[in-house]
Order: sequence, then C-alpha cells, then structure tokens
Amino acid sequence: MNEAALPLQNRRVFDSRDADATHAFMASKEFKLELAPREKKVFDFIANVAYMPGSYLGYIQYGSAATIHVPDVRARDDFWLHLPVHGACEITNSAGSAICSPGQAVVSSPVGHFTRSQTGSSRLTLSVTRATMLNQLEALLGDAPKRALEFAPTMDLHSRAGQRLSRYGVSGRDAVRRLHTRKSVMTLMVAARTSTQRAAFDTVSIAPSISMPWATVAATITTASTV
Repeated sequence: MNEAALPLQNRRVFDSRDADATHAFMASKEFKLELAPREKKVFDFIANVAYMPGSYLGYIQYGSAATIHVPDVRARDDFWLHLPVHGACEITNSAGSAICSPGQAVVSSPVGHFTRSQTGSSRLTLSVTRATMLNQLEALLGDAPKRALEFAPTMDLHSRAGQRLSRYGVSGRDAVRRLHTRKSVMTLMVAARTSTQRAAFDTVSIAPSISMPWATVAATITTASTV
C-alpha cells in the first residue's frame, strides 16, 4: 500500500524496520512483540494513532507475520475493537480464538491474550477505556450497570450492526473524517446481559452477547486514566 494512502497517515507515532527498536516501543505500551528470524527481512512496522479523551483510534501494520502478546496484568484497562484493513489476524486466549478478517471485526479485552498477524496484514483498532465505556452504558440505560461488562467476541460486518458500524465510517478510507462518531461505535460494541439492558440495546440493534471469559472485565480491575 502507498504510505500516503494509509489510514491516519498524518498521525504517525512510530515507524521502523528495526525489530529491536520496535520491541522497545511496544514494551513501553505493555505489549511483547515476537518475530521469527526469517520475518525480520520483511518487517515494516507502522503505528498511526489519533487520540481522543478516554480512547484512541489506531492503524497498525507489521509487514511481516508477527505475534503480539498482551500480558495477564496491565496498568491499562481499555477494550479494543479491531477492524480489518488488509489480510487477517487471529486473537487467542484460554477460551478460544477469533479471526479479524474482511467482513468480521473482533473485540478483545484488556489482558491475557495474544494476536497472530499474517504477512502483509493491517488493521484499525478503536481502544476505549473501561470508564469511558461504562459512562456510555450508563447514559444509554439511565443507571450505572450492576454487572461486569461482557462483549460478543466478533462482529459480522455484513450484519445489521456491522453495516451500521461501516456507515459510521470506521474504515481505512475515511477514519479521520468520522472520528467523532466514537460514542455511536461504543453503542454498537456493548452487549446486553440483563433484561433491562437488552431492552435498551434492542433500540440500537445490538446482537445478543456471546459469553467468553476473555471478553469479561474482572470486578477488581482498576480504572485507567484518560489516554
């Protein structure tokens, strides 16, 4: 892909073909990068990020195949909605795997999983802190949620909710133009658990939650500061 046409191109935070430099950068963000020796020849890391209060939208590519580990304990508590730009990646934890690929987005939790990105793949990731997500849920329900947040691990981008997400413009071509639709995107991400929540989310076409341990927030997790 022509770099001038990359999503969020004018919001570059880091790029490098040096695996060691990228290891250090990712470690500073609480991630561990793993590369096979043969992959270093085609390694081409780019991170473009647009920051917003309590969230950010980022474009990331590795060039090569890569594995990214998210530790079981982190200072941050943000959830991620991964949307494919090119190719595919697989996000795995003890409960199973979910594929982020054309036509399917993936939601991942703050800790305890790893991602395998295929050669030449790239994606957009919307990161939202737990506090920001809870505030949006409270605004929708009119009351603070009493249970842990739980998400469907995947979203079919051809489904009704997925098509709405696509219409909001969270895609490779016009990500910058539609950054201010973040609250609408969060509405589409949050899945209902109680009957009251289901009734509220029926009005915004939310699919029923698929319960998976890796998509559930622990009650003891601390609130992260604003991004």
